Amino acid sequence: MADNKKVNLSINTPALLGNYLADIQNLLDIITFAHIGQQFVDEKNYQNHISFMTFHPASNRRLSFHDVKDKSSQWLLTSFLTDSINSTGVFLDECRKICALFRLSGKGKVSGQELNNIFQQEWKKYHELGFPAKFKHLRDEFTVETPFEGHFLSLNQARNCLVHRKGIVSNKDINENGKLVIKWRIMELVVTSPDGKEEVVIESPRIIESGGSLGYRLRDRERDFEVGQKITLELTELYQNIITLYSFATELVKSIESYGKAQGVLK
Repeated sequence: MADNKKVNLSINTPALLGNYLADIQNLLDIITFAHIGQQFVDEKNYQNHISFMTFHPASNRRLSFHDVKDKSSQWLLTSFLTDSINSTGVFLDECRKICALFRLSGKGKVSGQELNNIFQQEWKKYHELGFPAKFKHLRDEFTVETPFEGHFLSLNQARNCLVHRKGIVSNKDINENGKLVIKWRIMELVVTSPDGKEEVVIESPRIIESGGSLGYRLRDRERDFEVGQKITLELTELYQNIITLYSFATELVKSIESYGKAQGVLK
């Protein structure tokens, strides 16, 4: 006997975006906390810190204060990129799932087997794809894309180098121009003079001339590294990558919502 039960599906794209941005916010919180803690550690604190049952497997090779400070910054960069890339992988899996549901809902009548395929077989197949293939799949299957795909892929390339080669750029990491390029989005505060002829980028607190106007602009920034160089980013550049991930996700969800409208599912 046929199962004619009616099932209502609620597809919440704001929650999809909100959950991802919460993950990114938490990463920002951790970066901030770790950086503040790093500023308060001096050489005496580091050398004299002893906890109960402290064990040093190679005490004669402990890092100097200067070296451990540099390496902790590198560890923070690696951890940030690894966690943000992992969160984005989960986010993309959910994006694909929602796109598939939009396409299926557009048919009107949906079977339980079709839903199972989306949540199990199709999810597993998509989950196992590399990031370039994930983006291509969304674009080819659902016309869903983000203008910040290249930005994200450059961050993933840097993450791969940091995790697998300790940040030392090799031939595996470079593009056709012989460089590893990291690309991200930055926000600048800009003061325009009263006559509108001059713009000044504000990099620290300052007094603005009477009649001037304050605004902001977004633009791309790049850093490149050659073979043998070590990937390093300043803390401010790490913060700026939060803007990149925010822009990446918001534009992708906008594209998903446009697809949902085209399928007649969203208004």
